[in-house]
Amino acid sequence: TLTPSPVPPTLTPTPDLCSMISFISFDPDAGTNEVSWNITNTSGSTVTLTHINLTWPSANGQLNWIKLDSSNLWSTVVPPNNIDVNVSGPVDSGLPDEKLLIKFQDEDIDNGYMLIATFDGVCDVTVNVP
Repeated sequence: TLTPSPVPPTLTPTPDLCSMISFISFDPDAGTNEVSWNITNTSGSTVTLTHINLTWPSANGQLNWIKLDSSNLWSTVVPPNNIDVNVSGPVDSGLPDEKLLIKFQDEDIDNGYMLIATFDGVCDVTVNVP
């Protein structure tokens, strides 16, 4: 007697997490010596910002802190003009957008930023403000 081969399960493709996270509304005048981006997450679930690599204009001076909304992600002073650190901050899905806020010592130049943000340790979102 022939036994039928089992049918393999149908796999449903998982949407690409990176395509569901975006940085919008860059604001070089978010406050005194501060810049910000709004982070939009349309994945349907909370993701965690786990790593930041940021390069900024030398005229901004040292980096003083990085916040996600009101939560401190990084508060150790870093000399110009790059930081590459592990962080931990939840980014909820849906509205309102979360705000990534960065404060510098001297100025908040309108351009010259490169941000690579890693979410859930697997998804890199790159933002360039040339």
